[in-house]
Amino acid sequence: MIEKIRKKLERMRDHFIGYPCNADLSHLEDLSPLFQFPINNIGNCFDGSGYLVNTLEVEREVVEFFFDYFHLENGFGYITNGGTEGNLFGLYLARENATKTPIVFYSDSSHYSINKSIKILNLKEVRIPSDPTGEIDYDILEEQIANFAETHSIIISANIGTTMTGAVDNIQKILSILNQVEEFYIHCDAAFSGIFLPLLGKGKEFDFSNQISSLSVSGHKFLGSPIPCGVALCRKELVEPIGLKVEYIGTTDFSISGSRNG
Repeated sequence: MIEKIRKKLERMRDHFIGYPCNADLSHLEDLSPLFQFPINNIGNCFDGSGYLVNTLEVEREVVEFFFDYFHLENGFGYITNGGTEGNLFGLYLARENATKTPIVFYSDSSHYSINKSIKILNLKEVRIPSDPTGEIDYDILEEQIANFAETHSIIISANIGTTMTGAVDNIQKILSILNQVEEFYIHCDAAFSGIFLPLLGKGKEFDFSNQISSLSVSGHKFLGSPIPCGVALCRKELVEPIGLKVEYIGTTDFSISGSRNG
């Protein structure tokens, strides 16, 4: 059975295009000895875990690398199962930190996981048209925010690389629209372009040097991880409302998924 699956996957890998991933993973053979262990990174990488067969120390190194990469001081983060979980985490934080009725604004070019997360979290939403490039329409965004700013906590889901065109929403324009808004939260879905844009000198256009609250990236789209994953980052104070003290793992869990691939 294993050989049958291997042959099928080999055939599919050699003849598929159109998805951002790494099709050549032959260099990862050195990881095979780790499959002898029931690795589970349940808990969080900053406090350890009572489940001792873990790689939390390595996870912390990865997360702290991205703290530096995206200029996040006093932050929190963890390795997710993919971009969808990162978006759910960001919008969950936004909801739990809201002091008024939360409402999410996002463009019609956003990844489908944004709409999925909104449904899971039972959030109010306003879907904003995008321009022909896939970037959000800022004039319509401003008009719609004005309708809710006094009575709602404003949540913006900004795209840092859309699925079909790679469009990047302009965080500075969004912040100028929010200038007179009392309470707002910006989540950046950076799964598609967030990792490589800083290499082009464009990281400060959307990173934590701006007034954003959370950001998520993918580990399998651009970095080429063989296992779907991502990294979710946020300002540390935002996770306090969602922490769950779990006695049998001896730590506080802030993640969406609980058990996580180590």
